[in-house]
Amino acid sequence: MSVTPLLASTSPSSSTLSSPRMSVGDDDKCTPFLGAAASKERYTISMPPLLATTKRPSTRRLLSPRVLAAFVVLAVALGCGLYAVRSSLAVAPAAAAAYVDTLQGMLERTRRPATLVEKMHEPPSTPFERDGIFVRDATEGHHTVTAIVIHGLGDSGDGRPFIWSMPQEFPWIRWVAPTSDYLNVTVREGTETRAWFDICTFEDVYEDEDHSGYVHSQQQLNRLIDEERQRMVSAGKEPRIVLMGFSQGGAMTLLSTLTARSENRIEAAIVLSTFLPMIEELDEVFSPAARDTPILWLHGREDPFLSLENAELGVSRLSTPPINLSRLTFKTYEGLMHTWTNEELDDVADWFEANVPERRQHSAQDAFHSLSPAEHEQEKHDAEEKMEVKWFKAEAEVPARRRWRRSMVPRSLRRYSRRRVGPKRLLTGGVLPGQFSF
Repeated sequence: MSVTPLLASTSPSSSTLSSPRMSVGDDDKCTPFLGAAASKERYTISMPPLLATTKRPSTRRLLSPRVLAAFVVLAVALGCGLYAVRSSLAVAPAAAAAYVDTLQGMLERTRRPATLVEKMHEPPSTPFERDGIFVRDATEGHHTVTAIVIHGLGDSGDGRPFIWSMPQEFPWIRWVAPTSDYLNVTVREGTETRAWFDICTFEDVYEDEDHSGYVHSQQQLNRLIDEERQRMVSAGKEPRIVLMGFSQGGAMTLLSTLTARSENRIEAAIVLSTFLPMIEELDEVFSPAARDTPILWLHGREDPFLSLENAELGVSRLSTPPINLSRLTFKTYEGLMHTWTNEELDDVADWFEANVPERRQHSAQDAFHSLSPAEHEQEKHDAEEKMEVKWFKAEAEVPARRRWRRSMVPRSLRRYSRRRVGPKRLLTGGVLPGQFSF
């Protein structure tokens, strides 16, 4: 509320047109004011104008233009992302298949080809036919050894009479004789016959050797050996496996024995009238676990097919480094051709009794070869602990030898053993404590 002075108006119209107002006089009484009729100056009280009742639009907003634009952009991006996810899910199977094909192609290009010995220990594509495996069991309760007999070219598992006469002399041996597959053999003008591998010519058995035939037959034999080994383990017996072979069977016997891993080591091998296969690749496939395996090699001097020269070449290869077999026995027979005699079979029986007894006397080396990989690690750990104990004992004996060692040291170096080296010298690059301590 404001107070303003009111002057007398001289205009006649002002008295008639002006509205009466409330005035404050000297006596503080409110009287109507009639303009010119008043004789002295008075003060009026004027009321403030009324507020406008018309509503104006507010300038305040909940979201600024920038925030609103950001929300719009975010919504658009989210929608695009969802659409992209939906589209990718629609083509996911095809994309995954293409990705897998790409990876397989890369692996095929970068994969290291398997070695010959690795291929030999793979599962066979076609195992032996069960009706082609002939068995003579050991006497009940006496089975301690399993002998696997491998026939020669054109023969079968039950075709050699000497196999079935030996069980009478060795009742603790289980005899197993598998039969090979049919092959078209080159040396027999492509005739289909029982064979372990192909041979091009007898004059040079190493000409175009059939490595694929070696590998396939070795896979079959390894599977049979594993089955017989598991049979003995299931019966609570030590898995003792012996291999025997004639001609081609002798070659496979040598190959199986020389490539056997330490956990599947062959106990002994006997070969008759045969040759050493893969003589040039022997370093690649040879297993060091076979170095101490006893092997008996018998050969006729008049053999027209597998000559004595080839046999002597194989024996020389096995007897010299890096193979250097320690228990290889080689014997020849005058006048003997590609067959066997009673004298030869007697030598086999005597060698069997000496090297494959019913109850084997275990040596430390045999025990080591019969251990599993986990047991090998435990043996290694125990040996390291023994070495540590021996080292500690040697440390305890040092003071007793110290005076003798001091006499061998120059006087210029002995002072380091008496000098007390403090932390300051250590920090400044001095001699370490104990250095030159004799």
